[in-house]
Amino acid sequence: MDSRTIYCKGNILWARRMKKEAREHHAEALQVRLRTFGETHPYSACAYWKLGQVWEEEDWKKAEYVDSHLLARLHMAPISGNY
Repeated sequence: MDSRTIYCKGNILWARRMKKEAREHHAEALQVRLRTFGETHPYSACAYWKLGQVWEEEDWKKAEYVDSHLLARLHMAPISGNY
């Protein structure tokens, strides 16, 4: 399956409140897009964002970890303050 199909299926699962399956599909779509396009492509950024949205809805601590991890990978300082 291509990344767009996986990503769209993740969106459908998320809309149906099937969070675990949606998270798995968005994580898979992200991995495919990273392999295909690299970290700086807009499609990869969109996949990062969507995976963050799924985690944010389910688990704020995990979403904050992913956010801080990505900022560290981009060599940016995290924004100070509470989320």
